[in-house]
Amino acid sequence: MLNCIIRILLLAFIAIPTLAQDSVKQVRVSTDIAKLITNTNSSNKDVQLAIDALLMKDTYYTLELGQGSSSVDNSLLNYTTSNRFIKLGLDKSLLIPISNKDLDIAFVGFRLAASTINRSNGEYNTSNSFWGATRGIVPSARFFAPWFEFLGGIKVDVLPSITAGWTLRWKFMFNHAQLSELPPAYIAGFGNASNATAFDFNFYIGYKLFCKSLRK
Repeated sequence: MLNCIIRILLLAFIAIPTLAQDSVKQVRVSTDIAKLITNTNSSNKDVQLAIDALLMKDTYYTLELGQGSSSVDNSLLNYTTSNRFIKLGLDKSLLIPISNKDLDIAFVGFRLAASTINRSNGEYNTSNSFWGATRGIVPSARFFAPWFEFLGGIKVDVLPSITAGWTLRWKFMFNHAQLSELPPAYIAGFGNASNATAFDFNFYIGYKLFCKSLRK
């Protein structure tokens, strides 16, 4: 179900420049290179893509997609998780453009997010002086995790078609209690799954698919 929603929304955002030429000022696609770098030598993997469209002079409509995985592998516990996520939201610019082509922004915004999470069988080993060694398996499980994000950041043009920027996020998961038994070590798009709240940082490099003067 989530895969179908992702495909439909992605097609909708790709079609924006064609279907709404008069109202769309800019469409940009970006990727979070911070996650690609920080997870290089980690068991946590996270790939994120963002598409935003400027439909009014100071408001960006944003779609974010991604997927990732994590693993726990030690002498006491062994399991893996994987997930895909989608986020929808708005970014509101706090700056007044200094020209018709000025699309640099400092912004605040929000995201509504959801993810499907798959966890493998969890194999565990315990031992004590009375009962001795014990081995067991926690059955695999599938979860649906929705959350909300507050965010702020900047995005600037570094070349005519290339943009860069960073984002700080504060996230709240709605149904974290379901993850209390053998939670994922990491949820792509959310972060550390041990708590219902998380802070995150993104650094994006983007490419403008479409752009025109703010006055047109």
